[in-house]
Amino acid sequence: MVPKWLIRTALHTGFWGASYIVLLIYFSREYDLSSIDFIYTGLFHISIIAGVYSNLYLLLPHFFNRKKYLAYLFLFLVNLSLVTVFNDLLFSRFIDFFLPGYYFISYYSLFDIFIFHFTYVVLTTLIKLSQSWFELNRSRKEMAELQAEKADAELKALKYQVNPHFLFNTLNGIYSLAMKKSDITPDAIMKLSDIMRYILYEVNEEKVPLKKEMDILRKYMDLEKMRLDKPWEVELNIAGSLSKLKIAPLMLLPLMENCFKHGGRDESGVFRMRFDIEAKGTEIHVETFNLLKEESREMKEES
Repeated sequence: MVPKWLIRTALHTGFWGASYIVLLIYFSREYDLSSIDFIYTGLFHISIIAGVYSNLYLLLPHFFNRKKYLAYLFLFLVNLSLVTVFNDLLFSRFIDFFLPGYYFISYYSLFDIFIFHFTYVVLTTLIKLSQSWFELNRSRKEMAELQAEKADAELKALKYQVNPHFLFNTLNGIYSLAMKKSDITPDAIMKLSDIMRYILYEVNEEKVPLKKEMDILRKYMDLEKMRLDKPWEVELNIAGSLSKLKIAPLMLLPLMENCFKHGGRDESGVFRMRFDIEAKGTEIHVETFNLLKEESREMKEES
Protein backbone atom coordinates (compact mmCIF):
# COMPACT_ATOMS: atom_id res chain seq x y z
CA MET A 1 0.00 0.00 0.00
CA VAL A 2 1.36 3.42 -0.99
CA PRO A 3 2.00 5.67 2.04
CA LYS A 4 -0.30 8.68 2.38
CA TRP A 5 2.63 11.09 2.64
CA LEU A 6 3.94 9.89 -0.70
CA ILE A 7 0.56 10.37 -2.37
CA ARG A 8 0.24 13.83 -0.82
CA THR A 9 3.75 14.78 -1.97
CA ALA A 10 3.01 13.59 -5.51
CA LEU A 11 -0.24 15.59 -5.64
CA HIS A 12 1.40 18.78 -4.38
CA THR A 13 4.31 18.35 -6.79
CA GLY A 14 1.92 17.79 -9.68
CA PHE A 15 -0.13 20.86 -8.75
CA TRP A 16 2.86 23.19 -8.57
CA GLY A 17 4.39 21.69 -11.69
CA ALA A 18 1.19 22.39 -13.62
CA SER A 19 1.03 25.87 -12.09
CA TYR A 20 4.60 26.59 -13.19
CA ILE A 21 3.87 25.61 -16.79
CA VAL A 22 0.66 27.67 -16.92
CA LEU A 23 2.29 30.81 -15.49
CA LEU A 24 5.39 30.32 -17.64
CA ILE A 25 3.25 30.45 -20.75
CA TYR A 26 1.22 33.34 -19.37
CA PHE A 27 4.24 35.43 -18.38
CA SER A 28 6.28 34.88 -21.54
CA ARG A 29 5.94 37.81 -23.91
CA GLU A 30 7.44 36.02 -26.87
CA TYR A 31 6.93 32.65 -28.52
CA ASP A 32 10.53 31.68 -27.82
CA LEU A 33 11.03 31.21 -24.10
CA SER A 34 14.18 32.67 -22.62
CA SER A 35 15.99 31.90 -19.41
CA ILE A 36 14.58 35.03 -17.78
CA ASP A 37 11.04 33.67 -18.27
CA PHE A 38 11.89 30.50 -16.37
CA ILE A 39 13.57 32.45 -13.56
CA TYR A 40 10.78 35.02 -13.30
CA THR A 41 8.10 32.31 -13.12
CA GLY A 42 10.02 30.42 -10.45
CA LEU A 43 10.57 33.52 -8.34
CA PHE A 44 6.93 34.56 -8.72
CA HIS A 45 5.89 31.23 -7.21
CA ILE A 46 7.79 31.95 -3.97
CA SER A 47 5.18 34.40 -2.67
CA ILE A 48 2.29 32.31 -4.06
CA ILE A 49 3.52 29.17 -2.29
CA ALA A 50 4.05 31.13 0.94
CA GLY A 51 0.49 32.51 0.79
CA VAL A 52 -1.07 29.14 -0.04
CA TYR A 53 0.65 27.07 2.64
CA SER A 54 0.30 29.67 5.39
CA ASN A 55 -3.42 29.59 4.67
CA LEU A 56 -3.68 25.77 4.43
CA TYR A 57 -1.60 24.89 7.48
CA LEU A 58 -2.08 27.90 9.77
CA LEU A 59 -5.25 29.84 9.05
CA LEU A 60 -7.61 27.03 8.04
CA PRO A 61 -6.94 24.61 10.93
CA HIS A 62 -6.57 27.23 13.67
CA PHE A 63 -9.36 29.63 12.70
CA PHE A 64 -11.70 28.41 9.95
CA ASN A 65 -12.03 24.83 11.25
CA ARG A 66 -12.66 26.18 14.75
CA LYS A 67 -15.46 28.37 13.37
CA LYS A 68 -13.60 31.64 14.06
CA TYR A 69 -14.77 32.97 10.72
CA LEU A 70 -14.29 36.72 11.31
CA ALA A 71 -10.76 36.20 12.58
CA TYR A 72 -10.07 33.90 9.63
CA LEU A 73 -11.36 36.45 7.11
CA PHE A 74 -9.25 39.20 8.64
CA LEU A 75 -6.08 37.09 8.69
CA PHE A 76 -6.88 35.80 5.20
CA LEU A 77 -6.74 39.38 3.86
CA VAL A 78 -3.65 40.16 5.93
CA ASN A 79 -1.93 37.07 4.53
CA LEU A 80 -2.75 38.07 0.95
CA SER A 81 -1.57 41.63 1.55
CA LEU A 82 1.74 40.49 3.02
CA VAL A 83 2.61 38.08 0.22
CA THR A 84 1.55 40.68 -2.36
CA VAL A 85 3.91 43.27 -0.84
CA PHE A 86 6.65 40.64 -0.56
CA ASN A 87 6.24 39.77 -4.25
CA ASP A 88 6.54 43.42 -5.22
CA LEU A 89 9.62 43.99 -3.05
CA LEU A 90 11.20 40.80 -4.33
CA PHE A 91 11.26 42.04 -7.92
CA SER A 92 11.75 45.74 -7.23
CA ARG A 93 14.55 45.55 -4.65
CA PHE A 94 15.68 42.16 -3.37
CA ILE A 95 16.31 40.43 -6.68
CA ASP A 96 19.25 42.68 -7.55
CA PHE A 97 21.20 41.26 -4.60
CA PHE A 98 20.77 37.66 -5.74
CA LEU A 99 20.72 38.00 -9.52
CA PRO A 100 22.56 41.20 -10.40
CA GLY A 101 23.02 40.11 -13.99
CA TYR A 102 19.30 40.12 -14.73
CA TYR A 103 16.95 43.03 -15.16
CA PHE A 104 13.31 42.38 -14.33
CA ILE A 105 10.48 44.65 -15.40
CA SER A 106 7.22 44.27 -13.49
CA TYR A 107 4.24 44.29 -15.82
CA TYR A 108 1.75 44.04 -12.99
CA SER A 109 0.42 46.47 -10.40
CA LEU A 110 -0.03 45.62 -6.74
CA PHE A 111 -3.71 44.97 -7.42
CA ASP A 112 -2.86 42.53 -10.23
CA ILE A 113 -0.42 40.70 -7.99
CA PHE A 114 -3.04 40.60 -5.22
CA ILE A 115 -5.52 39.00 -7.65
CA PHE A 116 -2.93 36.37 -8.61
CA HIS A 117 -2.45 35.40 -4.97
CA PHE A 118 -6.16 35.63 -4.18
CA THR A 119 -6.95 33.21 -7.01
CA TYR A 120 -4.41 30.66 -5.82
CA VAL A 121 -5.35 30.85 -2.17
CA VAL A 122 -9.10 30.60 -2.87
CA LEU A 123 -8.60 27.74 -5.33
CA THR A 124 -6.44 25.70 -2.93
CA THR A 125 -8.84 26.48 -0.07
CA LEU A 126 -11.75 25.07 -2.06
CA ILE A 127 -9.71 21.99 -2.95
CA LYS A 128 -8.78 21.49 0.72
CA LEU A 129 -12.36 21.93 1.95
CA SER A 130 -13.65 19.56 -0.73
CA GLN A 131 -11.06 16.97 0.28
CA SER A 132 -12.01 17.37 3.95
CA TRP A 133 -15.69 16.99 3.08
CA PHE A 134 -15.06 13.76 1.15
CA GLU A 135 -12.85 12.41 3.94
CA LEU A 136 -15.52 13.25 6.53
CA ASN A 137 -18.19 11.48 4.49
CA ARG A 138 -15.92 8.48 4.03
CA SER A 139 -15.20 8.37 7.76
CA ARG A 140 -18.91 8.55 8.56
CA LYS A 141 -19.63 5.78 6.07
CA GLU A 142 -16.85 3.60 7.52
CA MET A 143 -18.13 4.30 11.05
CA ALA A 144 -21.67 3.34 10.03
CA GLU A 145 -20.36 0.14 8.42
CA LEU A 146 -18.35 -0.70 11.54
CA GLN A 147 -21.38 -0.12 13.76
CA ALA A 148 -23.51 -2.29 11.48
CA GLU A 149 -20.86 -5.03 11.56
CA LYS A 150 -20.64 -4.76 15.34
CA ALA A 151 -24.41 -5.00 15.70
CA ASP A 152 -24.47 -7.98 13.33
CA ALA A 153 -21.68 -9.70 15.27
CA GLU A 154 -23.49 -9.08 18.56
CA LEU A 155 -26.71 -10.48 17.10
CA LYS A 156 -24.92 -13.58 15.79
CA ALA A 157 -23.24 -14.05 19.17
CA LEU A 158 -26.65 -13.84 20.82
CA LYS A 159 -28.04 -16.41 18.39
CA TYR A 160 -25.16 -18.82 19.00
CA GLN A 161 -25.65 -18.35 22.73
CA VAL A 162 -29.42 -18.87 22.56
CA ASN A 163 -29.47 -21.94 20.33
CA PRO A 164 -27.65 -24.51 22.52
CA HIS A 165 -28.98 -22.97 25.74
CA PHE A 166 -32.55 -23.15 24.49
CA LEU A 167 -32.12 -26.66 23.07
CA PHE A 168 -30.70 -28.15 26.27
CA ASN A 169 -33.40 -26.59 28.43
CA THR A 170 -36.18 -27.78 26.14
CA LEU A 171 -34.74 -31.29 25.85
CA ASN A 172 -34.60 -31.43 29.65
CA GLY A 173 -38.28 -30.49 29.72
CA ILE A 174 -39.21 -33.19 27.20
CA TYR A 175 -37.08 -35.68 29.12
CA SER A 176 -39.12 -34.87 32.22
CA LEU A 177 -42.32 -35.51 30.27
CA ALA A 178 -40.95 -38.80 28.96
CA MET A 179 -39.99 -39.91 32.46
CA LYS A 180 -43.55 -39.25 33.55
CA LYS A 181 -44.77 -41.23 30.50
CA SER A 182 -46.88 -38.23 29.56
CA ASP A 183 -49.22 -38.57 26.56
CA ILE A 184 -48.22 -35.12 25.37
CA THR A 185 -44.57 -36.08 24.82
CA PRO A 186 -45.01 -36.62 21.02
CA ASP A 187 -46.71 -33.24 20.68
CA ALA A 188 -43.83 -31.63 22.61
CA ILE A 189 -41.29 -33.26 20.29
CA MET A 190 -43.16 -31.91 17.23
CA LYS A 191 -43.20 -28.41 18.67
CA LEU A 192 -39.48 -28.63 19.43
CA SER A 193 -38.90 -29.83 15.86
CA ASP A 194 -40.74 -26.77 14.50
CA ILE A 195 -38.73 -24.45 16.74
CA MET A 196 -35.40 -26.05 15.78
CA ARG A 197 -36.30 -25.83 12.09
CA TYR A 198 -36.92 -22.12 12.60
CA ILE A 199 -33.64 -21.67 14.45
CA LEU A 200 -31.62 -23.56 11.84
CA TYR A 201 -33.11 -22.11 8.67
CA GLU A 202 -34.73 -18.76 9.52
CA VAL A 203 -32.39 -16.95 11.89
CA ASN A 204 -29.76 -16.29 9.22
CA GLU A 205 -32.08 -13.64 7.83
CA GLU A 206 -31.44 -10.09 9.02
CA LYS A 207 -35.14 -9.52 9.74
CA VAL A 208 -38.10 -11.90 9.93
CA PRO A 209 -41.84 -11.15 10.09
CA LEU A 210 -42.92 -10.53 13.66
CA LYS A 211 -45.79 -12.99 13.18
CA LYS A 212 -43.25 -15.80 12.66
CA GLU A 213 -41.48 -14.86 15.86
CA MET A 214 -44.83 -14.90 17.67
CA ASP A 215 -45.54 -18.43 16.40
CA ILE A 216 -42.23 -19.58 17.86
CA LEU A 217 -43.00 -17.87 21.18
CA ARG A 218 -46.39 -19.63 21.33
CA LYS A 219 -44.83 -23.02 20.64
CA TYR A 220 -42.12 -22.44 23.20
CA MET A 221 -44.76 -21.37 25.73
CA ASP A 222 -46.73 -24.52 25.00
CA LEU A 223 -43.60 -26.59 25.59
CA GLU A 224 -42.97 -24.93 28.94
CA LYS A 225 -46.59 -25.33 30.00
CA MET A 226 -46.36 -29.03 29.18
CA ARG A 227 -43.33 -29.28 31.47
CA LEU A 228 -44.89 -27.34 34.35
CA ASP A 229 -46.98 -28.99 36.97
CA LYS A 230 -50.38 -27.41 37.34
CA PRO A 231 -51.76 -25.08 38.52
CA TRP A 232 -50.32 -22.32 36.35
CA GLU A 233 -51.51 -19.08 34.78
CA VAL A 234 -49.38 -18.31 31.72
CA GLU A 235 -50.44 -15.59 29.28
CA LEU A 236 -49.17 -14.29 25.95
CA ASN A 237 -50.99 -11.06 25.11
CA ILE A 238 -50.59 -9.38 21.73
CA ALA A 239 -51.98 -5.93 20.89
CA GLY A 240 -51.82 -4.01 17.62
CA SER A 241 -51.22 -5.17 14.07
CA LEU A 242 -48.17 -7.37 13.54
CA SER A 243 -48.68 -8.08 9.83
CA LYS A 244 -46.25 -5.47 8.47
CA LEU A 245 -43.64 -5.48 11.22
CA LYS A 246 -40.29 -7.26 11.12
CA ILE A 247 -37.77 -7.99 13.85
CA ALA A 248 -34.31 -9.51 14.23
CA PRO A 249 -34.87 -13.23 14.83
CA LEU A 250 -34.64 -14.69 18.34
CA MET A 251 -34.69 -11.31 20.04
CA LEU A 252 -37.77 -12.10 22.15
CA LEU A 253 -37.20 -15.78 22.91
CA PRO A 254 -34.50 -15.17 25.59
CA LEU A 255 -36.91 -12.86 27.44
CA MET A 256 -39.62 -15.51 27.58
CA GLU A 257 -37.07 -18.20 28.42
CA ASN A 258 -35.86 -16.19 31.41
CA CYS A 259 -39.43 -15.70 32.61
CA PHE A 260 -39.89 -19.46 32.80
CA LYS A 261 -36.38 -20.17 34.03
CA HIS A 262 -36.57 -17.78 36.99
CA GLY A 263 -40.33 -17.94 37.46
CA GLY A 264 -41.86 -19.15 40.68
CA ARG A 265 -45.21 -19.81 42.33
CA ASP A 266 -47.28 -17.61 44.58
CA GLU A 267 -48.41 -18.48 48.09
CA SER A 268 -51.28 -20.55 46.74
CA GLY A 269 -48.89 -22.58 44.57
CA VAL A 270 -49.86 -21.09 41.21
CA PHE A 271 -47.08 -20.45 38.66
CA ARG A 272 -47.76 -17.01 37.22
CA MET A 273 -46.17 -15.52 34.10
CA ARG A 274 -47.31 -12.89 31.61
CA PHE A 275 -45.71 -11.79 28.33
CA ASP A 276 -47.25 -8.67 26.72
CA ILE A 277 -46.38 -7.46 23.22
CA GLU A 278 -47.82 -4.30 21.72
CA ALA A 279 -47.18 -2.96 18.21
CA LYS A 280 -47.24 0.84 17.98
CA GLY A 281 -46.53 2.00 14.45
CA THR A 282 -43.00 0.82 13.71
CA GLU A 283 -42.19 0.20 17.39
CA ILE A 284 -42.62 -2.96 19.44
CA HIS A 285 -43.20 -2.66 23.18
CA VAL A 286 -42.56 -5.75 25.32
CA GLU A 287 -43.46 -6.15 28.99
CA THR A 288 -42.91 -9.30 31.04
CA PHE A 289 -44.10 -10.38 34.46
CA ASN A 290 -43.16 -13.39 36.56
CA LEU A 291 -42.76 -14.36 40.20
CA LEU A 292 -39.28 -15.20 41.44
CA LYS A 293 -38.33 -18.69 42.47
CA GLU A 294 -37.51 -19.08 46.15
CA GLU A 295 -33.79 -19.61 45.46
CA SER A 296 -33.70 -16.66 43.03
CA ARG A 297 -35.37 -14.47 45.66
CA GLU A 298 -32.81 -15.51 48.28
CA MET A 299 -29.90 -14.79 45.92
CA LYS A 300 -31.35 -11.37 45.12
CA GLU A 301 -31.71 -10.54 48.84
CA GLU A 302 -28.13 -11.62 49.53
CA SER A 303 -26.74 -9.49 46.69
